Amino acid sequence: MAFAALAGLAAAWAAGAAEGAEAARPPFYVLRDIGTVYVLRDTNGDGDALDVGENLVWATGLSTATGMATDGRCLYTGDLERLVVHRVQDLNGDGDALDAGESSVWADDFGSSWPEGVAAGPGGTVYVTGVDGSTWRLCDANGDGDALDAGEKTLYAAGIWQPWAILVERDGSLLVGGAERIRRLVDLNGDGDALDAAENVPYTPEPGTPGVQWVVQTNGLLADGSGGVLASVMSENTVYRVRDLNGDGDAMDLIEVLSYADPVYGNLDGPIGMAPFGGGGFLLAEYGREQVSLVRDANGDGDALDLGEVVRYADVPGAAFVANMPDPGTLGNNNVTLIEGDDNWNITHDAPFTSYGDGAELGVERLRAAFGEGPTSVMTGAGGYNNEHGDITLAAPVDYSGTGEAALAMTAAGHITIARPVLCSEPGADRLDLVLEADAAGRGAGLVSVEAPVMLGDGAFTATGSDFFSGFGRPS
Repeated sequence: MAFAALAGLAAAWAAGAAEGAEAARPPFYVLRDIGTVYVLRDTNGDGDALDVGENLVWATGLSTATGMATDGRCLYTGDLERLVVHRVQDLNGDGDALDAGESSVWADDFGSSWPEGVAAGPGGTVYVTGVDGSTWRLCDANGDGDALDAGEKTLYAAGIWQPWAILVERDGSLLVGGAERIRRLVDLNGDGDALDAAENVPYTPEPGTPGVQWVVQTNGLLADGSGGVLASVMSENTVYRVRDLNGDGDAMDLIEVLSYADPVYGNLDGPIGMAPFGGGGFLLAEYGREQVSLVRDANGDGDALDLGEVVRYADVPGAAFVANMPDPGTLGNNNVTLIEGDDNWNITHDAPFTSYGDGAELGVERLRAAFGEGPTSVMTGAGGYNNEHGDITLAAPVDYSGTGEAALAMTAAGHITIARPVLCSEPGADRLDLVLEADAAGRGAGLVSVEAPVMLGDGAFTATGSDFFSGFGRPS
């Protein structure tokens, strides 16, 4: 694939949604209350998934659904009936997770506290809230594909009244919303939990506080891409925007909690789960209207309270939760494009990199999988909140073992550092093109630094930026 085409593709994603034809997007996954997952794909680019073949069953048999999250590779769903957490993934690339082994129990033993909210965090961690007020931290420590072993499920916090919604913040702290108000959990002493003094604190005002808006009975939480949080409240048919405007560590001051979308102009009915869509918009599962809606601040006034800012995107009876996740094969030809988002990306050997601002979460395993057999591709920056700052550091080895031509492109407004080898395991049969574009913002401060061997077989190496450094000579 030509560099110009890759750059054009990056620009299209960074620009977010446009009027008329939509840019290609990752599919969205909608979890029904009965435990069925539907996949939504806007295949004709008309801005919705209302056409034939754009709304299909993706997974079944997950029982009574209570929450859903994605780490960029798999979906994790809570199950009220069986008191377990499922992991669901399309292992054979056939476009669904209906085959044997594609849905499995990932965690159990929650006692009488059924799982409620589910959120994926860095390092392969998954956080689950329980109806008894508990928040659990789950991690597949031994790499056997589940969190069922001793020490892989630990109590992270307790004492929150009916914690239905949970979100991992970019600094690693958690926001948990429930029947009372939103609370912030942070492990201040590094002991692996938020059970100590001052580690579980209020984030939004106490209900009834005069002069400020409060949020109770929170059902969903989503980062808004600009440092704030969106909170859905099913009982009020409202989505609130929650922001710490003065940097004091909470959102309890004047105008820090405001209505963002409501039942008046948006006709919201039973809003629960949300997922970033791009261009500042998000998809909202509306249980009452049996649909998924696209919510956008079209006129830039800071809310979606105006006519036409909440529109029907797909019809899904019982829609409860929604997530977006990269789709293997979207770009084809094994091409992988990494586009920097709000934060610096550090791709490490034991943890996923996460661009919290645009909602894209992608593990190193997924990056490696893109260079395996078959046409697999990964697009990050899926949420569209690319603010043109940030570096990319590749700190894990990448080995392309597929056949035929493939391309790995990285575009960063800042620096790009290749700290671990990029290889073709069978140079005689494979071709890997590597395209590195630093200083994409044109500020004159974007160095391409190659600090490890790069062996591409017959592939082409292209690097642009304000400067270039290689400790291993020109890549071969």
